[in-house]
Amino acid sequence: MEFRKAIFYLFLIGAVFYGLFAARGVMFPPKLKVLSPKNYSTFNATKVAVSGITDPSLAVWIGGKNVQSDESGFFEEILYVHPGYNEIGILVKNKFGRESKKILKLAVE
Repeated sequence: MEFRKAIFYLFLIGAVFYGLFAARGVMFPPKLKVLSPKNYSTFNATKVAVSGITDPSLAVWIGGKNVQSDESGFFEEILYVHPGYNEIGILVKNKFGRESKKILKLAVE
């Protein structure tokens, strides 16, 4: 009888962990890591390549432009920036409406 209880509890614990794993998109926002440029960077050119990693196949908005991440989650876009101080917003949203945001602060000489 104790063996059956142990099997039942193991099954129950496994089901709970699987449920949490399956619901992670609802519970947690998508990851967002900006690879380049680094925050507070200074540039001499008015073109800046923004790249990063998020969850696979999600839509990413970089400075208001819609960019699609690939099957590995990589995204990249070239933006034109103005001389002086610039802020570039990066937003990624999953199908459940959970979102992650970052703001890059850059200077162009």
